[in-house]
Amino acid sequence: MKTFRDVGVSLAQDQFARIDALASGLGMSRSAIIRQLIDVGLPFVEAGHGVNVTRLIAIIESTQAATDRLLTLADPEFAERLPALTIERLKAYHDA
Repeated sequence: MKTFRDVGVSLAQDQFARIDALASGLGMSRSAIIRQLIDVGLPFVEAGHGVNVTRLIAIIESTQAATDRLLTLADPEFAERLPALTIERLKAYHDA
């Protein structure tokens, strides 16, 4: 089990409001949300990359669209089952 250390962080009002709304909507604590954001963003910064969320989402969506098209052409039955398989894998491997 992880142990945590309390750290005071100052946030802009809009940042706080966004984190608060996200935490409330997901039924999580603000601390848990901030830890997840750090876990996602920190490796990019450590590797010398900036974090451009819009670009990341665009890449994910274009990859998904291309994959969907190719799978639908190659194996329509598998393409139909893929969303359910993805959810199963999320639950099994990503604590979702």
